[in-house]
Amino acid sequence: MLEVANMPPVNQIGFTTRWKSIMFLRRAYAMKITLSKKKAAKFPTRKIRSVVQTVLPKGANFRLRVINSKIRGMKVVRVVTPAWKNLPPSDRILKILELANAELSNAERKGILRFSVLTPEELKLLTNKPSRKVVARN
Repeated sequence: MLEVANMPPVNQIGFTTRWKSIMFLRRAYAMKITLSKKKAAKFPTRKIRSVVQTVLPKGANFRLRVINSKIRGMKVVRVVTPAWKNLPPSDRILKILELANAELSNAERKGILRFSVLTPEELKLLTNKPSRKVVARN
């Protein structure tokens, strides 16, 4: 056993090959390191919900849907609300995008493919299904 001042005891392990003798040092008190796979961050649905509540007029009803897309695991955020039904879809999306860009971090924004803001009538036309009653979430 080999000991060095101010160092834990070290065992010497070695073997001889045909051409060289190779020596390894093994510490008696070695720190064990384990690597684990990074867990994927959860999608910030609550944060997006609070952004939408902030942007919409006070007391306006809305329903938030997060839909998986097939593009690199990104999501489509769909907001269904009767508010702003007189505005074109591009203006509705812009209002939400402006605050979402300020509130969400870069990593959170990378998980969103696009925002969609529809009225219940537009959703009905899009899906050909009757829309459910929109409930206030305030």
